Amino acid sequence: MEDGELEIYHCLKLEKQAYWDFPLQIFEEIIHGFALAFFDALMFVVLVHSNSYDAFYLSCGAMYLIACIALLLLVAAINSLYAALGSPLLPGWIASGGDPCAEAWQGVQCNGSDIMSIVLNGANLGGQLGDNLGMFASIKAIDLSNNQIGGNIPSNLPVTMQNFFLSANQFSGSIPDSLSSLTMLTDMSLNNNNLSGEIPDAFQSLSGLINL
Repeated sequence: MEDGELEIYHCLKLEKQAYWDFPLQIFEEIIHGFALAFFDALMFVVLVHSNSYDAFYLSCGAMYLIACIALLLLVAAINSLYAALGSPLLPGWIASGGDPCAEAWQGVQCNGSDIMSIVLNGANLGGQLGDNLGMFASIKAIDLSNNQIGGNIPSNLPVTMQNFFLSANQFSGSIPDSLSSLTMLTDMSLNNNNLSGEIPDAFQSLSGLINL
């Protein structure tokens, strides 16, 4: 290679006990306590500069940093959901780490590394939904109908959702006003639960909602 030319080598694994503290500190601050231990390893591109010093450089620029953070948040979100549901016997699902897309977790459909839907209709699920559904940045559909999930419907929901089905469960409390933020929602089913109160005015702002 010519002096100054950069040759891309495939990747450097940063194990749980990482050798590079700087990005780990950033990750831990951003995800507020979701530790890097969720992963067996993170992969970073290594750029080798072939000048006279033959020095090694790690490159984790803005695009790589954003991708790494997004992956951390996605795995943290689905691990959190699994724990909130009471860690049910779902093939592939685990409470810490894993790769729900590459490992084909039951009911999880992906586009690349983005989770697009979680469909677990009639999967004998209990527990609750937890407070981290809003961390699913690309999800379009959640179908958890015909289970025994209880608690409140969380107010923090993914704004990208188009289909949201929670019918025939044991949800209680009121329908959250925050549903008004789900402007892409077209289909939703909350019937056959133990919900109370009136339907919030927020529904009037959901102009795309066709089926309720």
